[in-house]
Amino acid sequence: MELEGTQTLGTTHNNHFSMVHTLAVYESTLISGGGDGLLKFWDMKKRVCKGTLSAHSSTIWDLYVCKEWGCVISASKDHTLRSWDVESMCSSGLVLRFDAEVCAVEPLKKFLCCGCSDGTVHIVTPQTLQRVYLFRAWPSSRCVNNIVVDNNHLGRVYVTIDEVLSVVDVEERIVEAQINSDEESPSFALTKVLGPKEEPQGDGNALTVSSSSSSFVSLTPLTAASSSFSPTINKLLRRSSNVVGNKSIEIVLRELIQDFVAIPSVSSQPCHSADCFRAAKYLYALMTSCGCDSVHMLETEVGKNPLVLGRMFASSDAPTILVYGHYDVVAVVEEDWNGDPFAMRAQGGYWYGRGVTDDKGPIVATLLAASDLKVAGRLKLNIVFVYEGEAEHRSGGFTTGLQKIWSSPSLAQIWDTPIDYIFISNNFWIDDEVPCVTYAMRGDISLRVSVSGPTHNVHAGVDGGAVIEPSLDLCCILSSLTTGNGRVCVPRFYEGVSALFKEEESEWVFQHQV
Repeated sequence: MELEGTQTLGTTHNNHFSMVHTLAVYESTLISGGGDGLLKFWDMKKRVCKGTLSAHSSTIWDLYVCKEWGCVISASKDHTLRSWDVESMCSSGLVLRFDAEVCAVEPLKKFLCCGCSDGTVHIVTPQTLQRVYLFRAWPSSRCVNNIVVDNNHLGRVYVTIDEVLSVVDVEERIVEAQINSDEESPSFALTKVLGPKEEPQGDGNALTVSSSSSSFVSLTPLTAASSSFSPTINKLLRRSSNVVGNKSIEIVLRELIQDFVAIPSVSSQPCHSADCFRAAKYLYALMTSCGCDSVHMLETEVGKNPLVLGRMFASSDAPTILVYGHYDVVAVVEEDWNGDPFAMRAQGGYWYGRGVTDDKGPIVATLLAASDLKVAGRLKLNIVFVYEGEAEHRSGGFTTGLQKIWSSPSLAQIWDTPIDYIFISNNFWIDDEVPCVTYAMRGDISLRVSVSGPTHNVHAGVDGGAVIEPSLDLCCILSSLTTGNGRVCVPRFYEGVSALFKEEESEWVFQHQV
């Protein structure tokens, strides 16, 4: 890829493996999409590739940068439109599927016009990738090559389909004219109504979409909480004590948890994939504001939520502690709640809301505690924060994310550091009144054992006793694993396990008696 005719952007190992079909610019970042389905982010100042995403399974035809939302939207031959966060270079979890290739994308007011290879044009909301309505710009299935919005008439769109130019008034839902470039005297088609007109509701600000029984959807304004973070986060950057602005740290803690809980980041339900990404972005912003020296959002697997990594550095000779947590939550059973589970409320001296204790509350509390120590100059530990977004959904992608860190020299230099202690931020109290510090946990090992036997059933009266059934072998294996009181009999199983000190045992007995 050439810049200014002489400078080449990138080197052999980070170039595309095919033709580059489309480019887009967001601030100082150039974004390229190619026939290899890769999306590459280039630092225009340093002339280097900052990151590469396996964005699509086929060619990326077009890109559109939505500066208001900080994202780039890619249109592909694989029949999908996808949204990517530019800052973190991660998927925002939004995917819109079509019946044909998505060949062209063009902004139209607060919407996007997406042209497909079957001659249809779809009107889409960029912030949610929801289809508002669609129309056919040509009666047969012919590819939309390009879309141009008439700036003098914002409701008018010009669509090129092979040698045909269609002039469409999107607001009126009509094709004004169709011009064939092969004809010497183009004839204008009769005005054709494409569908019932339904005015979008809203004030011109960001919109969210809900389905309806007609071919249209209803549009309503997004709330401020959906599109921006609490101003409290920004104030954290400017504090020099345990007071943020004119608020105590206790009030700040409550506000941050309340904002975090308001994001329904249910990892087990695909309809909340965008919310999970929003929770990751919220956590990214919070960690930055709390004084982390490095913060990174790491893509793991397709369809899985990213890891959010952070680091606070004290000194090279200080011990390092890894803090683990998760920003996703369990799905809600509505009848188990007296109110909105994502609207935190105080009741009887407790805060109630999905994720208050598992695990958004502990995440915020831990970050603020570390931030306080750093602000006061009392941070004596190096801290590495690792937060995942799939803990409540079998931790999909977690291992892949760790392997990416180990296999990437640039990531390993920052994140693959020797760890002395691990702190897990979501754990249990002894009861509702008595907290506890869990300083050791039992791990678990999953094994699959298969015992093979005869290829067919044998006669019990003839072969019984001479042939041992596989099920009996399995019973024998299982019974040999532990003693009657639960002690594991596997050789060397307890090697490396620290013995309980007398002081610890006496303290445990004392706490138990209390």
